[in-house]
Amino acid sequence: MLADPRADRFSDSFADQWLALDTLGSMPPDIKSREFKVYHRDKLESAMREETHQYFRHVLRENRSVRDFIDSDYSFINAGLAALYEIPFTGGKDEFQRVSLPPDAHRGGLMGHASVLTLSANGVDTSPVERGIWVLKHLLGTPPPPAPKEVPALVPDLNGAKTVRDLLEKHRSDSACMECHRMIDPAGFALEAFDPIGRFRTMYSAKQAVSTEGEYRGQPFDDVAGLRKLMLGQLRPFARSLTVRIAEYAKGRKLEAPDLATVEAITAAASKNDFRLNDMISAIATSELMTKR
Repeated sequence: MLADPRADRFSDSFADQWLALDTLGSMPPDIKSREFKVYHRDKLESAMREETHQYFRHVLRENRSVRDFIDSDYSFINAGLAALYEIPFTGGKDEFQRVSLPPDAHRGGLMGHASVLTLSANGVDTSPVERGIWVLKHLLGTPPPPAPKEVPALVPDLNGAKTVRDLLEKHRSDSACMECHRMIDPAGFALEAFDPIGRFRTMYSAKQAVSTEGEYRGQPFDDVAGLRKLMLGQLRPFARSLTVRIAEYAKGRKLEAPDLATVEAITAAASKNDFRLNDMISAIATSELMTKR
């Protein structure tokens, strides 16, 4: 069934739900903004979504490891995305091609997709908190609790008076905020290497540099490439989260405590063959999660 072209409907629908792709475009850049004019001129919203759809389909069809969702040396782009990513492209204007990513492209995996980077921004600026929450919720399956209502929103000063990191350090000094932000902020800071439509950057402004270092599960990293490397070295939490999301999509409901033993067994079995996506979906489909609904 997964080899049938009709499986693309599953691939696209699941990717939309898993990654929140259905929210892409809900907060687009101002059409009058010169800074983001390429978003509208090159019809990047639809191109961004198509890149991620084609990427998921490829991993599924080829039964590739889910590690490709964390990092890879390829993607599927058109001319508009190639210009946004500043990588070579020889195809036609509206043609999508698989491309090899140059080592200095700063891409690779879903965290380098403009779709993810745009939907986790607000069309004007970025927030390491919002992007960090996206990683925890959609990739690792560990969403933090909602912020207390009395906690004020952070308003970064991108002119350089106070950096985003400085503001968050002050915010984290509140014991009510510290534990959650210890989980949220590192991945969010890594993704600050990308602007609100997914372009790579090293500066917020002429006065303020982007700071991307942090820690993942107690290990330090310097940038998004370092974060990807650490996540690949501890792939099981991501693979387990993805197993849960696929099972919930198939069942049409949240998993319950008795279901989790089966999830652990599927994840353990998948680890013996490098967590290959097609195999994982087949294991879910033939498990008690589905046969004893």
